[in-house]
Order: sequence, then C-alpha cells, then structure tokens
Amino acid sequence: MPVALATSGVAVMGNVLTATAEGPGPFFVVALALNLLGQLALNALALGRGRSVAEALTMGITRLPKALGALLIIGSAAVLALVPLALVLPLLGADLLANPPVLPPVAMLLLIAMTMVIAWAGARISLFAPLIMGRNAGLVEALRSSVHATAPVSAKLLAFTVLAGVGYVLMSNLVTIGATQLAIPLATAFGLPGIAKGLLAAVLGLWGAVFSVYASVFQAKLYQALVG
Repeated sequence: MPVALATSGVAVMGNVLTATAEGPGPFFVVALALNLLGQLALNALALGRGRSVAEALTMGITRLPKALGALLIIGSAAVLALVPLALVLPLLGADLLANPPVLPPVAMLLLIAMTMVIAWAGARISLFAPLIMGRNAGLVEALRSSVHATAPVSAKLLAFTVLAGVGYVLMSNLVTIGATQLAIPLATAFGLPGIAKGLLAAVLGLWGAVFSVYASVFQAKLYQALVG
C-alpha cells in the first residue's frame, strides 16, 4: 500500500488540477492525462509483483496514448448517449439548471434508467486499463476484450458499480463539506482567503487518489480472475 500511495501521487496531481481547472481546455487535458497515468501505474504495480514505482510509471507513460484513445472513445459514446436525454428531458418538464432542479416523476425515471445503462456500460468496459497494462492490448482490442471478459459477471459487476458510485458520491459530498468548513476558516486565519479553493482542491484530489488506488487494485484483481 505505501508503494501504491506513492505512485498515486501522480493521480493526486491530476485530481487537484482537474478540481481547479475552469472547464475543458489544455489545463484540463493535462490533469486528465496525469490522473489516467496514475491509474495505469497503479494497475502495473498490482499486476506485476516486485515491479518498482519507476517501472510502473514508465509502462504507464508508454501506454498512455492508447489509454487516452480508449477514454476518448468512451467519452464520445457517453456524449452521444446523453444528447437524446438532454433533448427529451425539457419536453417532460425537467429543468436541471433550476435551483432546486425541477424533475417530474417521468423525467426522473428516465434519468435513473439512463444512469443504469451508463453504469452497465461502464462496468462492461472496466477492464480496459488492466488489459492495456497486462497484455499491451490496443485500444479497440482492450474495450472489446473487456466487454467479452465481463459478460459472465455483468449483473454482479453492475450492482457493485452502482454501490461503489453511490458510496463515492456520498463520501465526496462529506469530504467537500468537511474540507469547506476547514479550508475557508484556515485560509482566512492566515490572511490568505484566496488559497481556500486550492486547499479544497488538494483535499478532494487526495480523496480522489485514495479512491483510485482501491479502484485500480480492484480492476487488476478482477482482470486476473476473469482473464488470467
């Protein structure tokens, strides 16, 4: 675990940069790449006993382009899936930008159904990173092999993904509330209220990295159990 946490320092940097990025742009892309590199390195450590942090990071760097390509495919598919939802929800009387959001029952059911579909798809392609690190698979091969390998346990994996997602959101909210209550008074006490956002991003980045450690180890162990 200490080695994994050391490697996840890259993911911490990525999470902090992501939290402070003002929307998509070069800064956000760098943050995303660092975050993904940390996850790839963690997979390399979990799959290779005795592998050093330097070796894991080197493997992650050399295979990062393929992982970014796979992530681009996943992101594009997610956007295409959400476009019809974004068009239909207003027709059902939903307004997610309102404060509080307006969500009629039918719109809520549709949103929950789409969330479950996305969770199911995410569970089926969850092995793309360990496949890239363990077999040096190409980006399309990694996605296709992940879908095939997870077929026998798709229902259990979906349930686990939903529970893990709910747990992550709840913990993130608790961390955000706690960090906000701590960061703002602390920054104000030192006469530096402008650094409150940076402190909050650092705490959220650390929490995200800890979650990444366990998620990456889980992916690696699942890969070993289903693919070998």
